Amino acid sequence: MGIVKEVVNEAGVLIGEVLRGARILATYGPEPAFASKAARDLSKPEAFQLLMHHVFHGRIVLDEPVKFDKTGTILTPKPGNQVLVRTSMAGVDFYHASGAYNPKSGTSGAWKDKSFAPTPAFAIVLFRLATFLAKDWGCTQIIWGGIGHGADNKSLNCHQVGTCVDFYGATTSKGKFDVVADWSLAPIYKSDGTPAAKSGQEDRWGSATKTYYRLRASLDSPAYDFYLAVYKFVSEQCTSDGDSSPSVFGQNQPLAAGQTHHPDYPVPARRGGHRDHMHFQLGPAFL
Repeated sequence: MGIVKEVVNEAGVLIGEVLRGARILATYGPEPAFASKAARDLSKPEAFQLLMHHVFHGRIVLDEPVKFDKTGTILTPKPGNQVLVRTSMAGVDFYHASGAYNPKSGTSGAWKDKSFAPTPAFAIVLFRLATFLAKDWGCTQIIWGGIGHGADNKSLNCHQVGTCVDFYGATTSKGKFDVVADWSLAPIYKSDGTPAAKSGQEDRWGSATKTYYRLRASLDSPAYDFYLAVYKFVSEQCTSDGDSSPSVFGQNQPLAAGQTHHPDYPVPARRGGHRDHMHFQLGPAFL
């Protein structure tokens, strides 16, 4: 009987802790006044509160336990720190890109990781990206890379600390979009409308520094519209210092060298490494 009583007592304590945790999380139920603020403008406490608001409502699922102290303060996760988040949200599954360059497709070989490790603010970016693409494009899958893993052989870069992503493409009700197949392999045209000489499989711009968004509204739809929509989302939610406006981007005008990298980026040294994906971020590239 003593053992049974001990087990019952332990179960009671466990149930009590679960109920206490539920009550604490319930304080995040009401929508914060800043819920519509751009992700780049959220303070660390605001981003954390908004993350926990979505967690409470089941829109974002954490892959780590929420721990509290005796006063009800959340010990983990913490504002500003990376958090393990399940790779499904808003009806969209995020698949991890293989990372190996494929001259025909950047999305081939992707697999489903259980979680990735963004900061709370970047988790909001990912949730909003999934929500937007699901609503406007019927998106069911996004191919990603570099969330919580280092790059460029440098420590404390935005990939390692969870404040940026490499976006390789998506599967939608309007078709499958692949940055390599739809964008990098598309021809580049001269100002008179004739195709420019192909300067190589790896980077068709060669050494050019005066570049533009090569896809055309009249001939490259829906890929033109899709990547323009993603670019507009980035300009609204992420750090876009120096980037051309979406209107300049969409009108195929010369592009500025900003924070968002892609196959038409105007700096050759940075463009080559982004021939198979778009890169966007919150904050600086390196800390």
